[in-house]
Amino acid sequence: MKKTFCTTLAALACSGAHAQSNVTIYGLVDTGFAYERNSRSGQDAKAIQSGMLSSSRLGFRGSEDLGNGLKALWVIEAGILYDTGKPQHPNNFWGRQSYLALAGDFGTVGFGRQYAPEDGVNARFDPFEHGSGGNAANIMKSMAIRADNSVKYVSPKLAGFTGTLVYGFGEVAGSMRAGRYLAGSVDYGHGPLDVGFSFEQMRNLADTVTGRKYQLGASYDFGPAKVYAMAQADRDVDGATPTRGAQSNQYLLGLTAPLGRNGKLLASWVREDDKDAADRDADMWAVGYVHTLSKRTDLYGVYAHMVADNNPAISLGNAQNAAIVAGADRSVNIGIRHRF
Repeated sequence: MKKTFCTTLAALACSGAHAQSNVTIYGLVDTGFAYERNSRSGQDAKAIQSGMLSSSRLGFRGSEDLGNGLKALWVIEAGILYDTGKPQHPNNFWGRQSYLALAGDFGTVGFGRQYAPEDGVNARFDPFEHGSGGNAANIMKSMAIRADNSVKYVSPKLAGFTGTLVYGFGEVAGSMRAGRYLAGSVDYGHGPLDVGFSFEQMRNLADTVTGRKYQLGASYDFGPAKVYAMAQADRDVDGATPTRGAQSNQYLLGLTAPLGRNGKLLASWVREDDKDAADRDADMWAVGYVHTLSKRTDLYGVYAHMVADNNPAISLGNAQNAAIVAGADRSVNIGIRHRF
């Protein structure tokens, strides 16, 4: 009896060791001063904003060791507007991420609301990392930054290569195709070189057209400076919306460079070459500076300038905010960012 009891305790102890779990609370607070101007209309505005260089957020993540190299992972993450205390997505509180995944030697398979691979390539090769008025996504838009109702697979890294595939169910009654989303990417990294290719396609809710985007980006870190280049082709897509016949190409060149012990210079040029009859070309230039105060806190300032004479609707938004002035083509963001 005693031997059986001891054996049972040992088995429970081993089971507990395989079922170790943890929960982490994390977040980012970014806030500061924003100035925008529409040089065509003469309108301008000033504001205190949340999430200019990086979107402010609050998140919870956890994992459980299931044994034999298998883990369960989960994330729920909300966008928070720290200037007002309101959620960024009122109708979708965990709007940044909410998923459950299994990870092992085979890679990671997740289910829920997850980042799309095309947006990952776009942000990685943007010197401003999709933040501030210099945000490349002001011109180089994704059809889906995140994919709802999705299954996502990320392969293990092999010889420097990683693959990602996402399928999002449209969940439109009466149609298997309407709203359907498919995207993938192949990434390669070795030393100072980083390269990524992605594609995405989305069927509109009316089930009449499928939009497609293709993107190639690269960066190389020389030490004194890191240079970036990116190109994107949109077919049957107007901005982020599937639209039959709409075509455009976008390009980016940029760099980051350390300044002193705690500073970093950011600069980029982004161009849209519109192939439609409206010829809505656009050029955007941006320059910024980030000063590190600690491992978690930094100060920043960014100036962005856009020329888009045939496209007065395009505006300079930042990481978490649309433009406060319609058609804003001048932008200044000055703020502080803290991670926890």
